[in-house]
Amino acid sequence: MPIRMTRFLLLGLLATFSALTQAQTLVRITNITVEENGQVHTSGDVTAEMPKGEGTDRIILYAAQNITADTWIKVNTHNVRRSSLKDGAVNLMFEIDLVVNGKKDNRRVERIFYAGQERKARISEKFTIKRGLDMRVIIVSYDAEIL
Repeated sequence: MPIRMTRFLLLGLLATFSALTQAQTLVRITNITVEENGQVHTSGDVTAEMPKGEGTDRIILYAAQNITADTWIKVNTHNVRRSSLKDGAVNLMFEIDLVVNGKKDNRRVERIFYAGQERKARISEKFTIKRGLDMRVIIVSYDAEIL
Protein backbone atom coordinates (compact mmCIF):
# COMPACT_ATOMS: atom_id res chain seq x y z
CA MET A 1 0.00 0.00 0.00
CA PRO A 2 2.71 2.62 0.81
CA ILE A 3 4.51 1.87 -2.49
CA ARG A 4 1.29 2.39 -4.47
CA MET A 5 0.62 5.62 -2.57
CA THR A 6 4.17 6.81 -3.30
CA ARG A 7 3.73 6.09 -7.01
CA PHE A 8 0.49 8.11 -7.18
CA LEU A 9 2.10 10.97 -5.29
CA LEU A 10 5.14 10.95 -7.58
CA LEU A 11 2.97 10.76 -10.69
CA GLY A 12 0.86 13.65 -9.42
CA LEU A 13 3.93 15.77 -8.70
CA LEU A 14 5.36 15.01 -12.15
CA ALA A 15 2.10 16.01 -13.86
CA THR A 16 1.93 19.25 -11.86
CA PHE A 17 5.57 20.09 -12.65
CA SER A 18 5.13 19.50 -16.38
CA ALA A 19 2.01 21.68 -16.45
CA LEU A 20 3.84 24.52 -14.70
CA THR A 21 6.91 24.39 -16.93
CA GLN A 22 5.07 24.87 -20.23
CA ALA A 23 5.97 28.10 -21.99
CA GLN A 24 3.52 30.97 -21.84
CA THR A 25 3.48 33.83 -24.32
CA LEU A 26 1.92 37.18 -23.50
CA VAL A 27 1.09 39.90 -26.01
CA ARG A 28 0.74 43.24 -24.25
CA ILE A 29 -1.27 45.92 -26.07
CA THR A 30 -0.80 49.51 -24.94
CA ASN A 31 -1.56 53.06 -26.15
CA ILE A 32 -4.89 52.05 -27.69
CA THR A 33 -6.52 54.94 -29.54
CA VAL A 34 -9.61 55.25 -31.71
CA GLU A 35 -9.65 58.45 -33.78
CA GLU A 36 -12.59 59.93 -35.68
CA ASN A 37 -12.88 63.49 -37.05
CA GLY A 38 -9.88 64.65 -35.02
CA GLN A 39 -11.33 63.33 -31.75
CA VAL A 40 -9.10 60.77 -30.08
CA HIS A 41 -10.55 58.26 -27.63
CA THR A 42 -8.27 56.05 -25.55
CA SER A 43 -8.67 52.70 -23.85
CA GLY A 44 -6.82 50.87 -21.11
CA ASP A 45 -4.01 48.40 -21.72
CA VAL A 46 -4.90 44.75 -22.33
CA THR A 47 -2.93 41.49 -22.45
CA ALA A 48 -3.54 38.38 -24.54
CA GLU A 49 -2.31 35.02 -23.23
CA MET A 50 -1.15 31.96 -25.14
CA PRO A 51 -0.58 29.33 -22.44
CA LYS A 52 1.33 26.88 -24.67
CA GLY A 53 3.81 29.39 -26.10
CA GLU A 54 2.01 29.55 -29.43
CA GLY A 55 -1.69 29.93 -30.07
CA THR A 56 -4.55 32.38 -30.33
CA ASP A 57 -6.60 34.69 -28.14
CA ARG A 58 -9.36 37.24 -28.68
CA ILE A 59 -9.51 40.51 -26.74
CA ILE A 60 -11.54 43.73 -26.76
CA LEU A 61 -9.47 46.80 -27.62
CA TYR A 62 -12.14 49.48 -27.27
CA ALA A 63 -15.85 49.58 -26.46
CA ALA A 64 -17.94 52.73 -26.11
CA GLN A 65 -21.44 53.87 -27.15
CA ASN A 66 -21.67 52.81 -30.80
CA ILE A 67 -18.06 51.72 -31.55
CA THR A 68 -16.48 48.39 -30.63
CA ALA A 69 -13.02 47.27 -31.68
CA ASP A 70 -11.71 43.80 -30.87
CA THR A 71 -8.92 41.65 -32.21
CA TRP A 72 -8.05 38.02 -32.70
CA ILE A 73 -4.34 37.46 -32.07
CA LYS A 74 -2.22 34.55 -33.25
CA VAL A 75 1.43 33.89 -32.35
CA ASN A 76 3.48 31.13 -33.99
CA THR A 77 7.05 30.41 -35.01
CA HIS A 78 8.59 29.64 -38.39
CA ASN A 79 10.99 26.79 -39.07
CA VAL A 80 12.94 27.55 -42.25
CA ARG A 81 15.73 25.07 -43.01
CA ARG A 82 17.34 27.10 -45.79
CA SER A 83 17.77 30.35 -43.85
CA SER A 84 19.45 30.70 -40.48
CA LEU A 85 18.08 34.26 -40.21
CA LYS A 86 14.47 33.20 -40.78
CA ASP A 87 14.68 29.99 -38.76
CA GLY A 88 12.89 30.52 -35.48
CA ALA A 89 11.21 33.76 -36.56
CA VAL A 90 8.08 34.71 -34.61
CA ASN A 91 4.93 35.56 -36.55
CA LEU A 92 2.39 37.89 -34.86
CA MET A 93 -0.97 38.16 -36.59
CA PHE A 94 -3.93 40.42 -35.78
CA GLU A 95 -7.42 40.30 -37.20
CA ILE A 96 -9.07 43.56 -36.13
CA ASP A 97 -12.87 43.82 -36.17
CA LEU A 98 -14.53 47.24 -35.92
CA VAL A 99 -18.30 47.45 -35.38
CA VAL A 100 -19.96 50.87 -35.75
CA ASN A 101 -23.75 51.08 -35.28
CA GLY A 102 -24.06 47.39 -36.16
CA LYS A 103 -21.98 47.65 -39.34
CA LYS A 104 -18.78 45.56 -39.30
CA ASP A 105 -15.45 45.97 -41.07
CA ASN A 106 -12.19 44.10 -40.47
CA ARG A 107 -8.49 44.15 -41.32
CA ARG A 108 -5.71 41.58 -41.07
CA VAL A 109 -2.23 42.70 -40.01
CA GLU A 110 0.89 40.52 -39.79
CA ARG A 111 4.33 41.24 -38.33
CA ILE A 112 7.34 38.91 -38.45
CA PHE A 113 10.17 39.26 -35.94
CA TYR A 114 13.50 37.61 -36.72
CA ALA A 115 16.10 36.32 -34.26
CA GLY A 116 17.51 39.05 -32.05
CA GLN A 117 14.97 41.60 -33.24
CA GLU A 118 12.92 43.55 -30.70
CA ARG A 119 9.39 42.13 -30.65
CA LYS A 120 7.44 45.39 -30.63
CA ALA A 121 5.23 46.90 -33.31
CA ARG A 122 2.96 49.91 -33.81
CA ILE A 123 -0.29 48.87 -35.49
CA SER A 124 -2.48 51.51 -37.15
CA GLU A 125 -5.43 50.65 -39.39
CA LYS A 126 -7.88 52.96 -41.15
CA PHE A 127 -11.53 51.87 -41.45
CA THR A 128 -14.15 53.52 -43.67
CA ILE A 129 -17.72 52.89 -42.61
CA LYS A 130 -20.38 53.93 -45.15
CA ARG A 131 -24.08 54.31 -44.45
CA GLY A 132 -25.99 55.90 -47.29
CA LEU A 133 -24.35 59.26 -48.00
CA ASP A 134 -22.61 59.34 -44.62
CA MET A 135 -19.01 58.16 -44.46
CA ARG A 136 -17.10 57.73 -41.21
CA VAL A 137 -13.31 57.34 -41.22
CA ILE A 138 -12.03 55.72 -38.02
CA ILE A 139 -8.38 54.95 -37.24
CA VAL A 140 -7.58 52.25 -34.67
CA SER A 141 -3.97 52.34 -33.38
CA TYR A 142 -2.03 50.53 -30.68
CA ASP A 143 1.40 49.27 -29.64
CA ALA A 144 1.92 45.51 -29.38
CA GLU A 145 4.75 43.70 -27.64
CA ILE A 146 5.44 39.99 -27.27
CA LEU A 147 6.64 39.12 -23.77
